[in-house]
Amino acid sequence: MNYNCKHFTRDWVESFGRDGNSIKGLAGENRLYHALCMIAREEHLEDPKQLGEPDPVSTAILARTSGYPDCYLRVDDREYLFEARNVCYYHADWNRSQTGWKRKQLFYQEPLDWVKAITTSPARKWLEDRYPIRGTQRRKGHTWEYGQWIYLHNKQNARKFYVSTVPSFNENARTELDRFFGKNEVFTDHAILSVEMCRDAEDYECAMETMERLVLRLKSVII
Repeated sequence: MNYNCKHFTRDWVESFGRDGNSIKGLAGENRLYHALCMIAREEHLEDPKQLGEPDPVSTAILARTSGYPDCYLRVDDREYLFEARNVCYYHADWNRSQTGWKRKQLFYQEPLDWVKAITTSPARKWLEDRYPIRGTQRRKGHTWEYGQWIYLHNKQNARKFYVSTVPSFNENARTELDRFFGKNEVFTDHAILSVEMCRDAEDYECAMETMERLVLRLKSVII
């Protein structure tokens, strides 16, 4: 990939302001879900489910903090849990690494602690017996409760997938990512854009091309 479009510039990445991370994060989750829906229709599979959701008393754009994976999909007797991270990288002089000065890196390289926050952090819920379906949370008295759940047939055998943009990690971080996900990793090589993030023709073109790559690469590893 040449990574030449404007979506790899700092100006674009920062153009969404202080809510940028939440906007991009929600776009990654929703586009992953829509990609899985497309695959399910084409292959006559059970519908995927989105898991967890933003706090109902907050705006829907806020990033979720529940620790649940983003999506669930069942293919015959195989169960999949998906985590989406819509990391938007930009070109800069990323010279410093955790071990000192090295050659210039194309993008910032995520460190080990960043990956562990996804894989082995106590806050992450990868081994639950059940997962709440997004959109089913209802108020009950002074609390909120989910009304529908996915019950895993065998939580130890559920296949975990990491879906993101550009694979940019330092060596230890990539080793941990591969160890945990077993290389069940899908990268789009571009920021994942929702319709709400598109402002001009270039945005829409990149959004469509990225979605096509996401569908094709997901299909190649789950079908």
